[in-house]
Amino acid sequence: MLFTGFMSDIYSHTSGVFPYTEKYLRSIKGFTLEKLLLLAILVGGVGGLGFGGVLWEWYQSGFGALVFEKTMRQLVPSMTLIAIGSQCIFNGFMLSVLLMPTKSSCNLYGTAVIDQQVVFQDNAAVGCLGELD
Repeated sequence: MLFTGFMSDIYSHTSGVFPYTEKYLRSIKGFTLEKLLLLAILVGGVGGLGFGGVLWEWYQSGFGALVFEKTMRQLVPSMTLIAIGSQCIFNGFMLSVLLMPTKSSCNLYGTAVIDQQVVFQDNAAVGCLGELD
């Protein structure tokens, strides 16, 4: 849910519904699967450490009753960070699928055949898959 607007914006630009600028192209190419997975590991790891801290306190108390206020103040943010990390993983994969070069997204990767129109670059007809004959 966190990335829904971001993903729909990328789709609208890659499918040609909205025009794109070079600045926009550079900014979305900065989001790679690897970077989002590292972010997810970092955020989820911090949440996991917080959750592990709650479990450790519970172990230290002999698996007895916990102080509700203290436990919830640590547990709720930890579980939230774990959920955000999980969403980053799934959205990273979705983003990599959205940014795959296809015939309908040729314009995003600097080329040519868009709606059966050939664009000339450097006096050569260029298509999505290379030079056209």
